[in-house]
Amino acid sequence: MWKVTGDTLGVRTVGSRRVGRGLLLVTLAVMCVFIAVFTLGRVVSIPDAKALMDIGAEANIPTWWNTMLLALVAALAAIAWRAESDRGPRTAWAAVTAAGTYLSIDEAAVLHEKLGVPMREAGLDVVTYAWVLPGAAFAILATLVLVRLGRRLPRPTGGRLGLALVVYGGAAVGIEGVNGVMSRNGHGLDFTVGIILEEGLEMGACIIAVCAILDHLLSGDHGPSLERLGRPKAA
Repeated sequence: MWKVTGDTLGVRTVGSRRVGRGLLLVTLAVMCVFIAVFTLGRVVSIPDAKALMDIGAEANIPTWWNTMLLALVAALAAIAWRAESDRGPRTAWAAVTAAGTYLSIDEAAVLHEKLGVPMREAGLDVVTYAWVLPGAAFAILATLVLVRLGRRLPRPTGGRLGLALVVYGGAAVGIEGVNGVMSRNGHGLDFTVGIILEEGLEMGACIIAVCAILDHLLSGDHGPSLERLGRPKAA
């Protein structure tokens, strides 16, 4: 039977910090290329390159990277769920897996935009993006559920995942809500800084979560280890 171990994933020798640094470097590279392309775009016409790297748009390289980070969080949480034997933490890991999976799909398919349809059909005019208000209500409800379930996780892991959740939610709803207000006055420098901050914090939150889950899986001090997945049950 195939066994999932620290050596199988290649993280036993690499370590979560090195993984985190690698993910952070790619994230910074994406941001730097975006800035370079849009700076160059002020001098020459490069619409295709701008569309490919626009972190404020969809279906491009930054969106793909954010989607991959969220999918990685979901995958690692699923491994932690599989390795856990206690019902409480197992339920918490299942919730983290579901949240990461949904957010990954949402990032790729832009599901949150659909939340604004009823607002527009009702003729309600809001000062920001139409989806932000119903999205904020949904985010608060989901956060309350995740925080409650997260208390069942070991304190260091639960605390770091809670931090990642706050950072991601604050960026995805809070800062994007502010960006929506600024977008009404055109896409100036303030709007560009806003979307860089929003997307950067979202990706940073995912990296925090990835490192937290890896540390949990590789820790021998608390919680299950990856080797438990492949350990035969006692007779």
